[in-house]
Amino acid sequence: MKKRLSWGTGIAIFIIGFLILNVIFVFFAFGEKVDLVTDNYYAQELKYQEEIDKQNKTASLDTQIQFITSESSLSFKFPPQLLSNEIKGEVHFYRPSNSTYDKIFPLELNSSGEFVIPTNSFKKGFWKIKLNWEYDSEKFFKEEKIFIN
Repeated sequence: MKKRLSWGTGIAIFIIGFLILNVIFVFFAFGEKVDLVTDNYYAQELKYQEEIDKQNKTASLDTQIQFITSESSLSFKFPPQLLSNEIKGEVHFYRPSNSTYDKIFPLELNSSGEFVIPTNSFKKGFWKIKLNWEYDSEKFFKEEKIFIN
């Protein structure tokens, strides 16, 4: 004789199974590492208009900064007209998947107006480069996205 489940037992099994799956999902969701773009994101959001203004200034330059990638390095080539005065700034390498890999370098141009960074120590993957610099007491900003192999 076959034993059949009643409809009430079937619903109870379904609900219990659904609850177990939800508990498993919550357990794994809380175990996932979540990195914020910055620790003080609210203060950065208030300054975002300044960043937009700096990006517009950068876009208005006659000659744009060139990002040149090679097998083992990344270089930033500044236009010759900007080399007459001292350029101060920093380059922030932001890794969206893991903030522990983020790196910040002071901007130090060589005599030909280039800033070269060896990428051998960088983890392979997607990076955002945020270039902040000051020239003639005006501030500029450029962001670029790259993939390092």
